[in-house]
Amino acid sequence: MEPPQRPDLLEETIDGMPEDDDLNFPMLALDLLEVHGDALTTDDVALAWLANLPAGRVFTAERAAYRNLLDARPVPQTATHHNPFREWIGALIRTDAFGWAHPGDPLTAARLAWTDARLSHTRNGLYGAMWAAALCSASVVADDVRAVLDAADGVVPPGSRLAAAVALGRELGDSGRPVTDALDVLHAELGRHHWVHTLNNAALIAFALAGVAPVAPTWGAASRSRSPAGGTPTRPARPWGRWSAACAAPPRSPRSGLSPCGAGSPRRCPAGRRVTSRTWRGGPAR
Repeated sequence: MEPPQRPDLLEETIDGMPEDDDLNFPMLALDLLEVHGDALTTDDVALAWLANLPAGRVFTAERAAYRNLLDARPVPQTATHHNPFREWIGALIRTDAFGWAHPGDPLTAARLAWTDARLSHTRNGLYGAMWAAALCSASVVADDVRAVLDAADGVVPPGSRLAAAVALGRELGDSGRPVTDALDVLHAELGRHHWVHTLNNAALIAFALAGVAPVAPTWGAASRSRSPAGGTPTRPARPWGRWSAACAAPPRSPRSGLSPCGAGSPRRCPAGRRVTSRTWRGGPAR
């Protein structure tokens, strides 16, 4: 057997969370909010990327936008010029912090997510970021999973493909049908998209969250009994979906009140509450 490529990430040796772009961007968003507050502009986001994100730590749509910034292209050309990834999931996974910072205010959370996401994404890539931020905003204060999903639906253009994809996920989650049957429907309808596209992954998140609602009537009950990987013990919707577990499952955790290392959690936290990142002022780790 070949030795592991990252022996420091084994359960027996892990000491802190390794660097990951899914974590770099939320931390950078927190920094932007601390500096600019709700007056944040897309130019502020662009300058923060150039000052804090090494080019090798961004991928797909973000890397295309980064290159366009270096070529002095203005927004929104940063999102559209030579960027075939602009409706992928990158913006959706980087805007959670705008929701956490605006509990119960999904409209402001969505506006800030739009401000951030338009640097690199368009159309459904943008809408996915707004939807994710609204989910996080509502999840902090709501007692019901459906109320959270309803609040997030309220910031998505009703005629968009994202609205249709999320509606499909919610319908399947509410249907009570076997997970494998529901996922077959999702793949039949959305399987043509790349596995890190916004539409299929948002539908899968909506399906997993909607599937919690009939079993756990309150948000708090869901947070104590659900796995961050999705669903209930009998409905492991995520990562069975076979799309982006790295992008859809971890961001779903805070949206459903889940924190594997949070207060009252029965799980052990091998990461030691430390995160490695090159985005933070003052050094490579936080």
